[in-house]
Order: sequence, then C-alpha cells, then structure tokens
Amino acid sequence: MNLKIATFNIKDNFNSYCGGISKKINRPLEYSKIINDNRIDVIATQELTSRFTKNLQKYLTKYSFYGKYRFSKFLKFIPYNENNDIITTKNVINMNQYKLPGTNKIMESIKHKTIFKRLVNILIIEEEHKKVCIINTHLSSSSQIIKNIQINKLINIIEEYKNYPIILMGDFNMSAFNNNYKKFLKYMDKIGIKEVNINGSTFKDKQIDHILISNNIKVKNIKIIDCSNLSDHHGIVLEISV
Repeated sequence: MNLKIATFNIKDNFNSYCGGISKKINRPLEYSKIINDNRIDVIATQELTSRFTKNLQKYLTKYSFYGKYRFSKFLKFIPYNENNDIITTKNVINMNQYKLPGTNKIMESIKHKTIFKRLVNILIIEEEHKKVCIINTHLSSSSQIIKNIQINKLINIIEEYKNYPIILMGDFNMSAFNNNYKKFLKYMDKIGIKEVNINGSTFKDKQIDHILISNNIKVKNIKIIDCSNLSDHHGIVLEISV
C-alpha cells in the first residue's frame, strides 16, 4: 500500500472562527490546493474549527472528514469549537476518538488551558488487503505536568492498536529536546515505532509537529510545506509504503 500522508495545524484564530475567508485570502481554498496538488491520501488536521471545516469540505469534495468536535450537541457549532479531523479518500473500516485528560480542578484547568479537551482520533483504513492505523492528536501547550499526563494516556491508546502498522501524526507542542517527548520516543522504540526525521522546523524555529511510523513502514519522500501565509505552523507531507 502506497500512501501520501500529511499533518497540518490549521491555526485556531478569529479568521478561522469566521470560516477562514477574508478580503485578503481564502485559507480553505489554499489548503485544498495544497492537498489536491500534492495528491495527499490522508491528512491529519489540528485546530480545525466548525466554520472552517464547512468551507474546506466545499473544496475537497472527493474527501471524507472523520472526527468529532470538542463540544457536541447544542455547542457543536460555536465558532471556536475545534476538531482533529482526519481527512481521506481511502476506505475507512473503523473510527474511534478519545479525549485526553487534563486536571479535575476547575481553576487549574483554566490556568493550564485544559478546560478545552484535547483529542485523539483513530482511523483504520484498508487497501490491497492491508490495514493501517492512523492516529492524529494535538497535545496541550500548557505545563509539563499536563503534557506528561496526556503522553501517558496516548501511550495507553497506542497500545490498543499496536497490532496494526501505525502512523501517528499531530501537533505535540513539544520538540525533540523536551523530556516528556524523549520519554515518549523511548517507549515508542520499544514497541517498534520510530519518528520520521524531517530535517526542518514546523513552528517558528522548532519542530513541534511530528510523524511517527511503525518500523516496517518505508519512507519514500519527505516534504515540508511552507504555510506561512496560512498558519503559524508548516505542514509535513510524507510518501510511504506500508
């Protein structure tokens, strides 16, 4: 199975609340051009707000969007409601979603910005009688204590799917020098998952967006997509063979 995969942090800001369209730029249109021009099969998104999602769907008519919002029911369509949708043209046979823990104390959750739950989305896709597990997440940008809690939960989730070839993508809000991330990589190595070295930065002068893959997945090509006019994050595109 040959796949083109990508991760993009769309950027949660006022423009996204308004659908990503202004007099200067149509961001959903520009992202759709990147996706279509690069013929990307699977896209992991972060900070994708409800109105931005609707506009992006207009341009990506051949793609299906998989994921749920942080808030559901009557709060679903508030402008700053986010999802971590996985967008794909591939055959999806299973989907799941988890919420990452923060703190149970109200004041601490406000302080550490964990009142808005972080998400982990899971897709199992099948092609050519092969199955692969796609995992997309966006970890907290707050304290290292919260990041450690969320990393431990993420490890438990990955354990449930480790019998599949795994592709893990997302905004970890941690560089390779972060102690929590080092611990995470050490555990991933034990279960046969490695980080893809992209040799570049994705946020300012750091790489906090990461792609990890099972050892039996081969990387054929790596590309960093300059999204400086669209987001505060650059995108990563990989061509792989499963």
